[in-house]
Amino acid sequence: ARRVGNTYIQHLWTVDTRNPETKDINGYLINLVNPNLGEEFEIGQVYITFCTAQSVKGPHMHYGNKTDRFYCIGGRVVVICRNEQAQEIKEYILHAYDTQLLIIPPYNSHAFIALDNQAAAILSIPTEGYNPKETYNQIETQYKDYDFKKWTK
Repeated sequence: ARRVGNTYIQHLWTVDTRNPETKDINGYLINLVNPNLGEEFEIGQVYITFCTAQSVKGPHMHYGNKTDRFYCIGGRVVVICRNEQAQEIKEYILHAYDTQLLIIPPYNSHAFIALDNQAAAILSIPTEGYNPKETYNQIETQYKDYDFKKWTK
């Protein structure tokens, strides 16, 4: 049997940006991927997925070698992940301007719920791109014992 890795949070580093004249801090950048730091992974696609307020998007699972990386760029969202081999469920709350990147390895299913009665936007950087002609790389899955309504009350 293929070993299934667990989902996890990668903490991202930030760099203050400064006004060139006054040297005052005028913002910051959040590093998502930087090959100069020895970070290497394939980028198959970069896209933004939107989730309407209080709705469940998913769950679904990717087969093969596809790893997803999620960064919340708008609103606040809970991502519910299930390791299909261990049948273990983990919940991750992501919000805009946070320094957390959620890594979802192959064979982990996932769903999103936008929180706080507002839509959420997630930047997704999967290792393989989406091809609408190929349906074999993702399947719908059921979380029969999971209470999604606890997040939408």
